[in-house]
Amino acid sequence: MVRWWSLAGIVALLLAGCATAPVEQVRAFASAADAFNAASQPLLDEVAVAERERALKFIKSPPADAKDVLVVPGMPGGATRRLLLDLPADQVLAISTIADPPATAAFRRGVGSLKRYSTVLVLLAENQNVDAARAELGILATNLAGVAALIPGAEAAPAVVGPALAALGPLIDDAARAKNAEELRRLVLEAAPTIKKLNAALRNGADPLFHTVSRGEREIIIEGGDAAAAVARVDAYRVAFANWLVLLALVDQATDELVAALANPANAATLASLAELSTRITIYAEGARRALAIVRAGKQP
Repeated sequence: MVRWWSLAGIVALLLAGCATAPVEQVRAFASAADAFNAASQPLLDEVAVAERERALKFIKSPPADAKDVLVVPGMPGGATRRLLLDLPADQVLAISTIADPPATAAFRRGVGSLKRYSTVLVLLAENQNVDAARAELGILATNLAGVAALIPGAEAAPAVVGPALAALGPLIDDAARAKNAEELRRLVLEAAPTIKKLNAALRNGADPLFHTVSRGEREIIIEGGDAAAAVARVDAYRVAFANWLVLLALVDQATDELVAALANPANAATLASLAELSTRITIYAEGARRALAIVRAGKQP
């Protein structure tokens, strides 16, 4: 395993002409990142629905100590409604219908950043137009800048993933200001250790995301709803997150393999290993999507 502190020296050797860019290895890494991104989206959609439902429930049934609450009698069925007249920023962002709730948004940015980072690597490895690479970096920088606008509410996920994305921001900004292709390539590749930290943050944030989707099922059980169906959904979501964590671990392994490829681009074993990882991630991602589709088919949005 190549140590991260030696990455700059490896890149310098590559740029000096001592080795050629490992194009096929980079493409394999990008393919793995694409498959992981595709498999993540439906799971994050489920998290978004659950996060929004939780915020709506808070607003429609505010706690006893909430400020600016008006008790409204005479509702349909003789019910009484506690109407919240306040605008709690951490909750109303979560009920917006034009964007992801905060926790989901942070995770979707994290997963999307891995995909865009790999896209920039491919452009550089293939010696394509530097302006195209800069354009991709600009999109990635905008994606990261959005993290600062997130207001973490009751969910822990933004607090876990946000710092990792924020740490990646300055590296991407520096790369976007690079004066030439060589400097651009060096700066982008030096972001690899931070990508590893982002992988770890996504892994650590999986637990609060699972709690987000399972909490609603817990309330169904407590309130006397269909307990058997709710238990089945919690079990299915646990498997879905387990599948997602397996995919993330493989992507993290692919990141390590990419660094090894930079150390020795001519090593056929490294190329074979990355290609095998990419194929496995693609197959697993398709299986994960199918498994989650079964859960979603039995759940009303």
